[in-house]
Amino acid sequence: MSFTPKVVKHVTLPTLKLVEGAPVYVKITSPMHLGKGQEAKDGQEAKQPPVIVDILQLVLNEKKDGLLLDDEPMQLVLGTVVQRELQDEYPEDGYVNKCFMVEKGKKKDKPGGRGYFTYSISEIEAPTQTVEDEAEARKAAEAAAAKKAEADAKKGK
Repeated sequence: MSFTPKVVKHVTLPTLKLVEGAPVYVKITSPMHLGKGQEAKDGQEAKQPPVIVDILQLVLNEKKDGLLLDDEPMQLVLGTVVQRELQDEYPEDGYVNKCFMVEKGKKKDKPGGRGYFTYSISEIEAPTQTVEDEAEARKAAEAAAAKKAEADAKKGK
């Protein structure tokens, strides 16, 4: 007897990390919410829980100039700058179900040794195809090419 598991709910999600100078393309699928906090360690204060959003990552289509929607859910931790920008530009969670390019910029220093990173945030057009759709289309094209090659080989005999 075979068993094919079907995911009902993701209990934990991987986190997409923003790297300085590397743009990421995402579709935000939930309003901002608090992640889990961390307990105090060795006399240090407990860390505040991060603000996160659930996302689907958009991946670049290798054959075409465009993006594909990856169906694997992830989370993105939002720093204060990104939180404020999204809340200012998209009140009442208006950023949900929209797609964005987010790029982490260079760190700006503030007096006292602390600083903050700059970010470039652009709303982008939502992709119309998923990674799975692209894989199925590629398989169909390969099968058609193989069938044509077989027919051409028979004609040549």
